[in-house]
Amino acid sequence: MKTPAPEISVGDLKSKFAADEDFLLIDVREPEEFAQSRIPGSVLIPVAGFVDASAFKLLPRDKEIILHCHSGIRSATCLALIQKAGFTNSRHLEGGIVAWEKL
Repeated sequence: MKTPAPEISVGDLKSKFAADEDFLLIDVREPEEFAQSRIPGSVLIPVAGFVDASAFKLLPRDKEIILHCHSGIRSATCLALIQKAGFTNSRHLEGGIVAWEKL
């Protein structure tokens, strides 16, 4: 059985922002999507950068990485790729930006 990807809830992410915790929030959507709506403080690195591993050199090893996309599917895929590459202090946003905008 496949282990589910580690997730963070919208509420927990908002708490991390409120506590001014040190983490990197990465939006894995496409530039057009990012231009339409974004979570403040997020950095755009589209899925393709994770698939071809070019994004890995941009990722810190000394802080938590949180990925998000529209609904959580693409970020879960990217999460699996970075965890396989050794970025174990990483999670993705449950429900994506859709859940963020609802809270």
